[in-house]
Amino acid sequence: MAHNKEEQSQIQKIRVPFLASLRTRKLLPLAALLLFLAVVVPYLIWRFTGNIPPVDVVLKLNTVLVAKGQQEILDLADGTRVVLDSGSLFQSPDEFLGEAREVYLSGEGYFEVAADDRRPFLIHANGARIRVLGTRFNVRAWQNSKKVEVVVSRGRVSLSLDQEAAADAVVITEGEGSTLWEGQAPTLPETVDVEKYLGWLDREADFQDAPLFEIFFLLERWYGIQFVLSDGAITAERLTVHIDNRPLDEILELIAALTDQEVERKGNLVLLSPNRINR
Repeated sequence: MAHNKEEQSQIQKIRVPFLASLRTRKLLPLAALLLFLAVVVPYLIWRFTGNIPPVDVVLKLNTVLVAKGQQEILDLADGTRVVLDSGSLFQSPDEFLGEAREVYLSGEGYFEVAADDRRPFLIHANGARIRVLGTRFNVRAWQNSKKVEVVVSRGRVSLSLDQEAAADAVVITEGEGSTLWEGQAPTLPETVDVEKYLGWLDREADFQDAPLFEIFFLLERWYGIQFVLSDGAITAERLTVHIDNRPLDEILELIAALTDQEVERKGNLVLLSPNRINR
């Protein structure tokens, strides 16, 4: 149907956006929900993972939570590339505007930082602060481990407690690593097998006398499963084992044999119970 100019003007006046057509009393709950999702949820996430950016900073950050069984590659605004492992949580701005390029990590990430002599790159990770101008390194900062591990494959970085006037910083150079335990100063850098720490990029992990719960945690993230234990005490047992990118059932059989457990899979649940034959 054709309309004259006056009718078209009237039609345009009533074509307002959906949100603008809502009454104020309907907008208030919606606005509160959006505020909660945009500010409170990210803040609570970081509050319980040990990294607490100010609320005004949270508003300017993008949040990436890597799904189980996945890896995520991010190209940041300054040209820095970050590879994140399954279950990692990462926050960064759309654009770096301040005197430093600051990001937040809970989990594990491999960083190739773009060089910028004027603005250092700062990573806040579970109570630790990693400062760098341009290099390649790995940060392992899982909340359940109560420690942050940094190894450098090229260049050098500094590691310290995440405080304004931290005087405990150590400088880690190529081929070295350092560990910062919760609330303590970082260890002196020492030579490490960098490739061992970077194995997760190819879905490989070496555990040397590691508690079983660390191995379970990795398998849950990589394969999207959940362990159900009839005897929780076994998580304290320590194993030396190499995990590679093989079928999950083969890995579970290996774990069961090493821990003298029976294993049963029900969908995403993996049930472990003491081996009755040997008891």
